[in-house]
Amino acid sequence: MDPDDERLVTKEDKIEDVRPKSFRCEMHDKSGGEDGPPELKMKEVGVERKLLKNGGLTKTVVKHGTCKHPKSPLSGDEVTVHYTGTLPDGTVFDSTRDKEPFTFKLGVGQVIRGWDKGVKTMRKGEQAVFTVQPQYAYGKAGQPPGIPPDTPLRFDIELLSWCSVKDVCRDGGVMKKIVREGKSWETPKDSDEVKVNYEVKLEDGTLISKSPDDGVKFIVEEGWLCPAFKHAVKSMKIEEVVVLMVQPEYGFGIDGREAKDSEGPVPLNATLIVDLELVSWNSVEIVTDDKKVIKKITKKGESYEKPNGGSTVTNQVVPGLEETLATMKKGEVCIVMIPPEQKIPGTWMDLKRLQRLLRRRTKATIFSRKENCFLLPGSMRREEGT
Repeated sequence: MDPDDERLVTKEDKIEDVRPKSFRCEMHDKSGGEDGPPELKMKEVGVERKLLKNGGLTKTVVKHGTCKHPKSPLSGDEVTVHYTGTLPDGTVFDSTRDKEPFTFKLGVGQVIRGWDKGVKTMRKGEQAVFTVQPQYAYGKAGQPPGIPPDTPLRFDIELLSWCSVKDVCRDGGVMKKIVREGKSWETPKDSDEVKVNYEVKLEDGTLISKSPDDGVKFIVEEGWLCPAFKHAVKSMKIEEVVVLMVQPEYGFGIDGREAKDSEGPVPLNATLIVDLELVSWNSVEIVTDDKKVIKKITKKGESYEKPNGGSTVTNQVVPGLEETLATMKKGEVCIVMIPPEQKIPGTWMDLKRLQRLLRRRTKATIFSRKENCFLLPGSMRREEGT
């Protein structure tokens, strides 16, 4: 073997991993070996660059992607492309340009190795020409009659779209395809209350269950309908829309389920297809060490500012309420549950609504760092001696 084939990438051939850390997948984005880093940063159109250190795969950008988002598909994602394959003499042996685009799952061996390695460097809307040496194409055998043995190939590929497919539970039981990316970076916790819209179908399209028009709410750790729901929502961002493929162990098991109310029956050992949207969620936090005082945030605070350790309360308030206020950010609105023994009925109490009932204008969430004190309605204070 020519020593140059295994040389490290030179400055001219340097492959850079420009994917933001938040997009990296430790399972699929490992560098080293024959590949080097998985993503090639190329500003120049028409310049041929090596994707592999041994020269087995090169890429020439024809057209930059139309999407400004820096994300590229990962192994397991479902990608859709147009392509034209040619032999070294320019003979076209295959093309989708006069028919439907080609869709495949990346990185699982559904296509030649050169495609798996090359397409994961592309962005949506990008068009590039890949030169694939035989060991990353059809090898010494070729693919008669169109592709001779031991032949390098050229593929003009345009990445039309792709859907991210994630193994939610890491055992293949709940596979998630993202249809619409969510907002922000946060995802719900076990204790949070989520609101979702959904449709559950069998693989043949039979509708099993559907949420009402205004959605349903549930506590994540308590789940809903079947085990897949609580696992899936913890991986979702607000307003994210996904399609889940749910195996029986995360659905209704080997026994299935009989028809229930307006919902259809689930056959034995059935795989489910779930369309799921995370509409919103409210963070639920335990306030006190004894876990008796809980707050549900209905409006997030304007900043990260909280009362400092030296802040004091004007007179004493009902135990539990004081601790809750100490956890609140400026502008935050929450519903707090305080047990009956704390002199307030054991039910969810909207602090803002309570203040209106007391005909006081002071907001419980307003505090002064300068004076180190809270401004609270007098009626919310605990009377001395009680």
